[in-house]
Amino acid sequence: MLAHPATTGAVMVLAVNDHLGKGRAPGWLTGRASDVAGVFLVAVLGSALIGRRTVALAATTLAFTAIKTSRTAAALAAGCSVIAKPPE
Repeated sequence: MLAHPATTGAVMVLAVNDHLGKGRAPGWLTGRASDVAGVFLVAVLGSALIGRRTVALAATTLAFTAIKTSRTAAALAAGCSVIAKPPE
């Protein structure tokens, strides 16, 4: 699953979008492209680690939604990661 073309594509979207897209055309589309690619990659990695695709996808979706909608969840995630930031 880690070598699947969709996974490779998500890595490429995330890398190109974060390093080129957001700097040249910041906005809604570049933000959502990173969100979708990132959630997909985290779910794939979680699935590879725990071996249960549905559980990994559900946990990733719930965590992402909490981080994006709750300042408390975002602050907790920011304490665990250098990439998470509280919603504005």
